[in-house]
Amino acid sequence: MISDTVANFGSAINTKTIVESIEVKITKCIFSWQVLPAEHYPEISTDCHCLLRIYHFETENRAVILASSLWSNHDNRGIWSDLNCFAQAVIAQFPDLKPIIPNSNWITHSGQFSSELTWTQTLHRDRFREFSVAFNDEDRVDANELLILKQVEVRKLINQMPLEPATEVLKQLGHDNGWGGVVNDEQIKACQELENGIVLGQKRETGSVGW
Repeated sequence: MISDTVANFGSAINTKTIVESIEVKITKCIFSWQVLPAEHYPEISTDCHCLLRIYHFETENRAVILASSLWSNHDNRGIWSDLNCFAQAVIAQFPDLKPIIPNSNWITHSGQFSSELTWTQTLHRDRFREFSVAFNDEDRVDANELLILKQVEVRKLINQMPLEPATEVLKQLGHDNGWGGVVNDEQIKACQELENGIVLGQKRETGSVGW
């Protein structure tokens, strides 16, 4: 079952949300939140957004929250700039997560889609970092980075379900990642090639003569 709903995420770039339920409730959206200004970088915007995917295994009483860093957010503070603020905003928007926090996994994600779509930015492979989320005595979120995960470990957490490429989800959501229009098949192909060091049909390595 797939349904589109319009939600208010503050200053969201895109308000389209995709919800799928096939033994697990999967929510995919461009999620926006606010952070405090960076002390030494006042020019960086406090309006943040990322690709957010939530895999809610209701019968198992747990969830996997996957937040992917996007190039369209490069002028703003990122997910890692304030994990507490990010997690607090997610829980506020999706309150069903709060009771299952102890059983859930929170993961940040970056890759080629987090970079400019240009030959000078290549070989950015998917990188997953897990972080812990808990509530302190004041019912505020305490988040701390834990460890780097391999993609096979992430897939294990989501019960071996296919892990869609971020660019494919961005296309589904109609998101403009700052690559010159809404993500389409041409951009997806270019992103995949750059991830593998392919420029103009040729395999290259960073630092090669002619770069």
